[in-house]
Amino acid sequence: MVTNTVISLNQVVGIDIGKVGNIALSTGFRMIVKDETDVVTLFRQILQYNSNIVALEQHNNNKREKRVLKGLYVANDLITRYIKSRLNARIQIVYVDRFKSSIMCHKCRFVDRESRIEPWLFICTCCGENINADVNAALNIKIAAEEKINEGIINWQ
Repeated sequence: MVTNTVISLNQVVGIDIGKVGNIALSTGFRMIVKDETDVVTLFRQILQYNSNIVALEQHNNNKREKRVLKGLYVANDLITRYIKSRLNARIQIVYVDRFKSSIMCHKCRFVDRESRIEPWLFICTCCGENINADVNAALNIKIAAEEKINEGIINWQ
């Protein structure tokens, strides 16, 4: 379904899901999601920011990627099922295409693998932005969703 609903962009929260189910929000919040109890905690945090849109990266549904990124699929599935079963009227999901969210600076948009200093640390080689790597990726996902919303063509899931 395509809609042209006017949306306040401060209502979008980007979610970066790591390989082992570690999650970072564009708000700076981080945790590991293992079960539905953890998802409830995560959404309490999201609802605290009066957010009604979550942005996730769209991942391939092939067997190899599912095996390698098992934690990602478990967390992504838990989040999607929780939204659809409990928060369907309150929160929408926007999927953005996979891109270089983990190696792109959210501030200056410069892409460089060298900026990912450690698995948890991102220091931009262009502007010097120093931030948690997962939060940086979540901010990039949020920005991509906002751009998609601004284009006016959204496929609500």
